[in-house]
Amino acid sequence: NKFRVILQDYTIPHYSGHYISGKLRFDKLYKQRLGNYKLFTRKEPERIAKYVFSLIVDVSGSMGVFEKSPLREAVKASVLFGEVLRKLNIPFEVICFEDEVHPIKGFNDGYNKNKIMKIFDHSGGGTEDHKALQRAIKNISSQEGKKIIFVMSDGVGYTNEIKKLVKDAELKDIDTIGIYIGQDQGSFPYKNKVLVKDFKNLPCLKCFGYQLIS
Repeated sequence: NKFRVILQDYTIPHYSGHYISGKLRFDKLYKQRLGNYKLFTRKEPERIAKYVFSLIVDVSGSMGVFEKSPLREAVKASVLFGEVLRKLNIPFEVICFEDEVHPIKGFNDGYNKNKIMKIFDHSGGGTEDHKALQRAIKNISSQEGKKIIFVMSDGVGYTNEIKKLVKDAELKDIDTIGIYIGQDQGSFPYKNKVLVKDFKNLPCLKCFGYQLIS
């Protein structure tokens, strides 16, 4: 829902003001009889609000690389996520993790679908999720605007560390949203979280705004 609101704020035209030309306010026509001809509004300039995103993708062994595995669906979602943000000129980064953290796309890098697909090159290994979240917090802290971190994973490797990092992010005005792929999110230590029981639905996540795939 948060992401949908952000997309709407960027894509829906906003009109305001009182002018003698522009977009007619039919509900104000009665004022013409009173000698008031400022019955029009005009489109606002570019919205002041600015957002920046960090997307973290779990590529540990449990995510799998088989057809329709959680990892493959997560990569699809990452590609669609990137395409939407590119069209809206919203800065974002993509990183993935297993035992190590791997940068895929930086905030200043141009978007390239093939670059996102390189997530597959790092699949396998453990779940050092705290390293990835720590890196994302560090990276996004230097960016301007409202900061939001998405984490796509099928489990948590270091619960206590993640809880501490989530609190640290809050103190820095950074929102963290966990996207849990599985059946039980009881131990998923994110205050803001989305449960995806059927990972085949991952690319259609409502938190990614529109229904990106029909």
